[in-house]
Amino acid sequence: MSAVLQRGVYCILACFFFASSLSAEDIRLTVIHSNDVSGQLTRRSGRGGMAGRVGLIRKLQTSEPAIVLDAGDALGPNAMSRFDTGATMCAAMNRANYAAMAVGNHDLSLGWDVLEARQKEIDFPMLAANLVRKDGEKPPLPGYTTVVAGGVQAGIIGVLGPQVAHKIDPGHLSGLRVGDPVKVVDSLAVVLREKKAQCVIVLAHMDETSALNFAREVEGVDLIVAGGFSDLDRGLRVPGLIRLVNGLALVVTPSNGMSIGRVVLHLAPDTQGNMKVVDVSAEQIPVDRSVERDPEVEQLVNDLRQRYELVANQRIGRIAGKTYRDQGRIVTGLMQMT
Repeated sequence: MSAVLQRGVYCILACFFFASSLSAEDIRLTVIHSNDVSGQLTRRSGRGGMAGRVGLIRKLQTSEPAIVLDAGDALGPNAMSRFDTGATMCAAMNRANYAAMAVGNHDLSLGWDVLEARQKEIDFPMLAANLVRKDGEKPPLPGYTTVVAGGVQAGIIGVLGPQVAHKIDPGHLSGLRVGDPVKVVDSLAVVLREKKAQCVIVLAHMDETSALNFAREVEGVDLIVAGGFSDLDRGLRVPGLIRLVNGLALVVTPSNGMSIGRVVLHLAPDTQGNMKVVDVSAEQIPVDRSVERDPEVEQLVNDLRQRYELVANQRIGRIAGKTYRDQGRIVTGLMQMT
């Protein structure tokens, strides 16, 4: 575990349960969340896969009103998902009733033409509040949206970390800059409260240190759904909930869609009668073989896999290097020529 997570300014809980009883006036809002799915449509070692993920999400939605959110890097870089530039992943996310997603560096690296095409196909917005045009014109993506579930109006904001500019082809950010996420969210949180949002959720795609610094500094936010951390391949050893001393909760799930996150926001009226978040509970739910897979998504994935394997299994040449190192040099040389 990184040194940042070992600092004593906050506690890490795999699952934090709210112990006090709720009055009749209290309400709950469930948030189902994902991050860094990385375009992983199929199962790996019996876990994950979008058919299982969607089946589990839809089952949860039948038992409680829920908002489904993603914190970025949903569309890639998995090769099969890249083959159809994220179209099958987007169709699966529609099936799961996603309400919003932040864009991550792997989503942006698809290019704007692709993202515009995917945005037309999905039933939810891609958000990037701090990705702005240098000339001051309208930003390429919306910054926020509002969603109502379980009688609660939630404001959703999406932001990127400044390091995204160093992770993708500079051409994809031509004429754009990544603004300060804290300033942007502080401003939008006020706007959303004025629009009667009872809670504000931020989808933040940035590295671990940036996310924790952001969480310590931002104001007016009730929950951060994070993505983009560097060590999310540790499965269920990834902490499900990070609670900072300022009371703000940050949630994250392992990469490649091996589990989904479920958060319950507990809201109660304040002295003025306005609903506010008073506590947060969170858990990670593994997407294992016991999960019933969604047949519609399973068919979509199988159709893509067949098309992908027809191309991927074609032999296009032979590398004649005598050792793996020689072969690696040849491949590197070929990549530099393209």
